[in-house]
Amino acid sequence: MTMKKRITSFALVLLMVLSSLAVLLPVTGVKAAAADESATTPTTKTYKKVTTAPTDWSGTYIIVYENGAEGYAFNGVDAVNGYTTVTIADGEVTAKDTTETLVEFVIAKMETNESEYSIRVKGGTNDGKYIGRSASKNGFEIDDKALSHKITFSNKTATIKSSGGPTLQFYKVKNQMRFRYYASVQQDIALYKYTPAAVEHDKHTYDMDKWSHNTTQHYNKCTYDNCNEGINFADHTMDWVSDDPNEHTGECTVCGYTVKAAHEYKNDFTQIKEDGTNVFVCVCGATKEMTPAEIVDALYALKSRESLDGEYRLTGVVTDTTTNSKGITTITMTVDGRTVACYNITGDEVSSVEVGNIITVTGTLTNYSGTYEFNSGCVLNSRTSLGEHTHVPARDENGNIIYEIGDDSHTMTCTDENCPLASLGGKYSAEHTYGDWKSAGSNGHTHSCTECGKTVTDDHDWVTDTEATDVPDGKLAQKCSVCGEKRTINEPKEVTIDFSAKGYSNQQDMSGNLTFDKFLLTFDKGSNSNAPKYYTDGNAIRMYGGNTLTITGLDKGVIITKITITFSSKSDDGNEIKVDSGNFNAGTWTGSATEVVFTIDGTKGHRKIASLAIEYEEVPVFDNATLDIDKNIDVNFYVSVPNGYDAATLAMLFNFKGEDTTVTGELVNGLYRFTLKDVAPHLMNEKITATLKNGDTVIATLEYSINTYLDDQKKDTTLSDNTKALIESIAAYGNTAADYDNKKNDDTAFDGTVTADPADMTERKPTIDNTLEGFRFKGAAVRMENNIRIRVSFENTSGAELKFFVKVGDGEETEAILSNGYVYTDLIAPSAYDTEYTIIAKNADGETVGTVSLSVNTYVYMVLKAFPANGALTNAEAAMRELAIAIYNYGKAAKTAVGA
Repeated sequence: MTMKKRITSFALVLLMVLSSLAVLLPVTGVKAAAADESATTPTTKTYKKVTTAPTDWSGTYIIVYENGAEGYAFNGVDAVNGYTTVTIADGEVTAKDTTETLVEFVIAKMETNESEYSIRVKGGTNDGKYIGRSASKNGFEIDDKALSHKITFSNKTATIKSSGGPTLQFYKVKNQMRFRYYASVQQDIALYKYTPAAVEHDKHTYDMDKWSHNTTQHYNKCTYDNCNEGINFADHTMDWVSDDPNEHTGECTVCGYTVKAAHEYKNDFTQIKEDGTNVFVCVCGATKEMTPAEIVDALYALKSRESLDGEYRLTGVVTDTTTNSKGITTITMTVDGRTVACYNITGDEVSSVEVGNIITVTGTLTNYSGTYEFNSGCVLNSRTSLGEHTHVPARDENGNIIYEIGDDSHTMTCTDENCPLASLGGKYSAEHTYGDWKSAGSNGHTHSCTECGKTVTDDHDWVTDTEATDVPDGKLAQKCSVCGEKRTINEPKEVTIDFSAKGYSNQQDMSGNLTFDKFLLTFDKGSNSNAPKYYTDGNAIRMYGGNTLTITGLDKGVIITKITITFSSKSDDGNEIKVDSGNFNAGTWTGSATEVVFTIDGTKGHRKIASLAIEYEEVPVFDNATLDIDKNIDVNFYVSVPNGYDAATLAMLFNFKGEDTTVTGELVNGLYRFTLKDVAPHLMNEKITATLKNGDTVIATLEYSINTYLDDQKKDTTLSDNTKALIESIAAYGNTAADYDNKKNDDTAFDGTVTADPADMTERKPTIDNTLEGFRFKGAAVRMENNIRIRVSFENTSGAELKFFVKVGDGEETEAILSNGYVYTDLIAPSAYDTEYTIIAKNADGETVGTVSLSVNTYVYMVLKAFPANGALTNAEAAMRELAIAIYNYGKAAKTAVGA
């Protein structure tokens, strides 16, 4: 350290002598520039915690996990306990001498992208290497080349995200603590930055032959170590060159500072093309183009209150022009078949614009609360009248007009080369003209444009059919007020709540829950500091701006269809009332919901609610689901049907693996049961969509799976041990069956660990006996992946006609299933996996000419011996072994459960 001071002192004397080469100024009053990294290393180094986001993260840091006053400073090694314990005091960490030297991390901008950073290890085992993570899973990479990161700061925390996605975090688990890149959420880390102390000196000496720079300016810097003062600050003079479609490179013509940045385009209206394409030019000379259609696409993609950057120019056909009482003119035109408004448009010919004119407008484009428009201040550049021109629309080979169909209008193309719209490609638009509404049954009603054929579908608007006759008791006749469709429904029920009759005291706080028959009413102060209160003056509940009222059906099958609010005869402030669903008008809500939320609008004022009338209907609802475990799995869905409901027309539409199956229900213990039969175990994860319907009307829909049922059952603490074991074995069987289904053709070498043979598995062998020359049973197997049945192959060259039978245990013989050269048993229930099945071949005289006997567990034993746990297996073989064990466990658990 002494030698360094001597050299510095000598340099000072030399600079003072050579005054013609330097400028001496006092220390005070000089503008400071960005700091550079120190070339000297003092014996004491202090690192200060980063508590705000810098404009540039470049610098030298230690990476710390904070544990109160103690911290763990990363040592750059991907290992358990890969850190040094440090003391944190007042947001600083100090390394006092060489015995406390910490591994540092130098963060620098990536050359390819200055918004991203590399992290280089300084000191320790990986000195000079770069850290990072290029994969999306947990891990850690050390490399000779720079690996990119994005560094952000929010909620008082610095986040270092690798190019692969995982972030650098601390894993705080006893005996496993380490720093690593994690895709999941672990413990946050902190960055502590090292900033070298400046060397004390009385006067600055500036290097006038060399420019220093920061990101915005260049300057002459003081020559003293770690002194950051400078003079002659001036903004960079950049010369931009386009070298990439997305960015350009700028170089300062004075100091040589270079930077890459995204292009900054500005519309050059002198280069507008004949078809209306806007041309945008960057300072580097790069250009980009946007057609009118692309500009309107970008406009319609904006969220409410968003605007496109810069100005645009569009040409369109005028469809409307209005001037309000304040003299503000808005002209509406169609561009590429879509509406663009021109709000508060200015220009010499604005007052002369008429519907049908062609206008060109320049300005800023915005989505103003759902209106796509040129913002206030847009300029009318030109206006052209169509005059006496008659469009000649383009037609297809059949002579039909070609339409481009939009939501509100359709667009055609005029083929007359003299059309005034030629500059717009001859395109012109017209609003849809719809015919009468026609019923589409349960799908609502439709009407179509009489010109282009666009069809719109909407829901029925049901009202009481006062002209209907012969309506059964308890039913209500309705018709659609739009298309005339008729229907008969269960007559809605009604609950009336008169608050004046409830005995509430004056100014009683109504916050909380109130139960009335089948409904729960919840009053809440919401965003207002005042809670809803009952007042005897007016006999009503006074709800203030921001208060809410939630009305909820207490039973699952209760559907609210109408709510009528009666307000007090005493005047209130008339605040608007908002609802979370359905329609609300003049005090009446209509819709279909199990819950409705009313919110008093505004921050001041109130409404006085005297009474409520709630109309509702009760509909069938899903109650529960069960499984029947036999040869395959049946899924039962139980539906609760309210009293008086006609269940005769109820049906369940199952969609499973893309196939639809409709079943009717049967009444079981007061509930209607609908069953989806024969779901194979390997399809346990597949979604079952169950849609309950009454005729064409959808009542309810439930998405389910066998695994959903099993997961629900695992949470039931009342289940017996046998049932729990059965549920676990079913889940394991289903998962391994699905895994085998995916891997059964994969011959890749298996590199994992297989399950050991079941401890209670005993040796089993199939018995084969062939007595007819030219006939033999060749082998026996079990089809396992999607359902369980024994399959036997055979060869018959004897010429004899044979029949095949199956005998289960000591039972009677039944005819076997013969298919594609194999003999099959029927499906086998899991509880019978240890039962012996005998396949019998008989000739025309009924004589037995061959038998083969085995059980499912016999075949399991054969699989385990063919593919031993310590063998060199393929993925397919390993998967088959796991499936065999799962089948064995499933059968054992099922047999125990059945026996219990």
